[in-house]
Amino acid sequence: MIATLISWACAGCTAHYFWQFFHNPQFFLTINPWIELPSKTWKSILGGAYILAVWIGTGYCVYKGMQATLDWMPKSWTVMPDDEPILVRDSLADTIAAMASILLITELANVAKRLVKAERVL
Repeated sequence: MIATLISWACAGCTAHYFWQFFHNPQFFLTINPWIELPSKTWKSILGGAYILAVWIGTGYCVYKGMQATLDWMPKSWTVMPDDEPILVRDSLADTIAAMASILLITELANVAKRLVKAERVL
């Protein structure tokens, strides 16, 4: 039950993040994707939780996409770090999803900030 609620929260935050990018880029001036640890205000804590939920939601979407993309790999391609076989496809999908979601979130925030600055110049 709790896992379902967390999944729905991550999905909602991810959808909100992308919706804000396309409809209200000024939103990215108010949040900081990388929260400074010494500041313990409620805004920074909630902002950190929001970005974490967006990262998890985006990472899950990229992970499932990479799994489907790498589905051509045979099931016999495995690695055995602890005497338990792990598919190479899943390891690659994990790594790519983690890196791509961080890159996507950061670059969307940067593009939105540049869009806001360009609108101010006009």
